[in-house]
Amino acid sequence: MIVPLLSLSLFASLVSAGLFSETSSVKMLDQKSFKSVMKENRTTIVAFVAPWCGHCQNLSPQYEKAATKLSPLVPLYAVDCDAEKNKRLCAEQGIKGFPTVKLFKKGAKSPGIDYQGARTTSAIYNWAKSAIPNAVTRVKRKTEGISEWAYENRDKPRALLLNKSNKVPLLWVVLGNQFDKQIAFGNARDRRGLISKALGFPNDETHRKPKVLLYLPGQKGPVMYEGLLKYEQLAKFFKSVAAGTVDISTLTQAFKEEKQAMPEMELRREEADAIMQGGGYGNPHGGMTVGDDGLPIGDVHEGHGGADYAKYIAEQAAKAGQPEAQKPLTNPVSEAHFDDVKELGDDDDEGLDDGEGRDNKDEL
Repeated sequence: MIVPLLSLSLFASLVSAGLFSETSSVKMLDQKSFKSVMKENRTTIVAFVAPWCGHCQNLSPQYEKAATKLSPLVPLYAVDCDAEKNKRLCAEQGIKGFPTVKLFKKGAKSPGIDYQGARTTSAIYNWAKSAIPNAVTRVKRKTEGISEWAYENRDKPRALLLNKSNKVPLLWVVLGNQFDKQIAFGNARDRRGLISKALGFPNDETHRKPKVLLYLPGQKGPVMYEGLLKYEQLAKFFKSVAAGTVDISTLTQAFKEEKQAMPEMELRREEADAIMQGGGYGNPHGGMTVGDDGLPIGDVHEGHGGADYAKYIAEQAAKAGQPEAQKPLTNPVSEAHFDDVKELGDDDDEGLDDGEGRDNKDEL
């Protein structure tokens, strides 16, 4: 049910402040910040609400959980339409009742799509994932296919992800959408590292992790990005690449040094925390949905990830004289059967996708 816009307005003064705290993953927008967010060309969700609205109050915790689970890949915002400064914005967006939740597939370049589903974390989460446009090319036939793809897109920068999985990571889809028309994004499966070796990049056990390769316009051979494989760093890197304002060798070196400056145990701890807080390094079962707590619904199994990996991190931290990372969740999720990490990590060939031909990590 949607509450009529004009009803209950007399009670607005009786309701305390906003629906979301300052520390929430949901950030409040006004007319100016809304326009700024729309210029980013990202898939974005905005809830148009009023503090006095009971349905908005019920939506708030579910929406906030979804924001936490989707961050930083799909940002969730809110607009207080009861505030005088926002009434023009809400009118422009055609808001006639509360709450109204809209998804913008590519910022201001796409019209808002009204959400008609259940007001639960899982429903909002799955809706957001499936709505992101996929501009990533799945490159097949190994080095021959890569050469053809690179040549076909030779007039622009090209970013190629080599990984073990046969699915496209959600993070890569997000970046491909954000920089569509500016950078061509491709993804090739390199299960044994043979493509990496053929292209002249390291292929020992230490280096058999996802690789991001960059081809500059007019150049045949790629350079390897050696920074952190997280959304924030990758988005910043590609933004500079798209602008073409920085020498590529200087740029890649800067991101490499940023990664090297982070102690190894801190990197490992971030990985462990991601797993134990609802992260992981693999893909969910096909068709798996996410519960209102933000965790997948379905069978989970301990494997070479999950609890085993968390235990390994704890042991390494103990050896280094550091306190252990937080204890794992009950029924820890394995590397092969979970989504939502914040960087690209090791892939698992047995992992399944979200039903859309992509896995759901927000780390590579």
